[in-house]
Amino acid sequence: MTLRDRCPPNRYSQRYLHAKCSVGASARIVLCGRTIWDYRVSMSVTGAKAALAGQTLDKRRDGQMGNPTKIMVTLFLLLCLVLVLLSGSLMARDPANDVSADATKLIALENAWNQAQLHHDSNALNSLVSDEFVYTDYDGTVMNKAQFLADLKDPNYRASLIANEDARVISYPNVAIVVGTYHTKGTYKRQPFEHYGRFTDTWLYQNYKWQCVASHTNLIKK
Repeated sequence: MTLRDRCPPNRYSQRYLHAKCSVGASARIVLCGRTIWDYRVSMSVTGAKAALAGQTLDKRRDGQMGNPTKIMVTLFLLLCLVLVLLSGSLMARDPANDVSADATKLIALENAWNQAQLHHDSNALNSLVSDEFVYTDYDGTVMNKAQFLADLKDPNYRASLIANEDARVISYPNVAIVVGTYHTKGTYKRQPFEHYGRFTDTWLYQNYKWQCVASHTNLIKK
């Protein structure tokens, strides 16, 4: 007895005896041109098996659409989770990849520091040093941030030149040390001065910006 004998032809079995229904879902995440996650799922059923089970293609289609829908919802939620994790990692700063950029920026900040001192601009210097800033002068004087900014406003100090030379940056994760020599020239209480010395500034990267937390100067000659 053949399949047709066991299952008499009808408008469903004749039409879908050799039909094949396939449903599936897929998702792919590509970052920087590379596929980092690829997921596919597919299902198929022959019309003959469905006909023997007494199901039509329309009923199978209606009954099975729930699975791909649930899969797509799951994939969407996973995609959202991956995007959140990626956004967090992209926002996180990677000092290893920023050494050169940091060095350039820190040298620029050191030059801005000199300009602020040259023009007695305490507001500009206020943003460059942290609230816990400690300054040690070449004569052993130690100042906190408030004392350092107040000293900057001293009208008796009139510099005509403040310049750094041979500055270099030593980088650590979120920390950098800038060392170099300085040359200052001007008058203090109407008496001329010209100093050559060395400096060591310690910078900390926090709250998405660099700030100096400690500075020390050492006089070479005057």
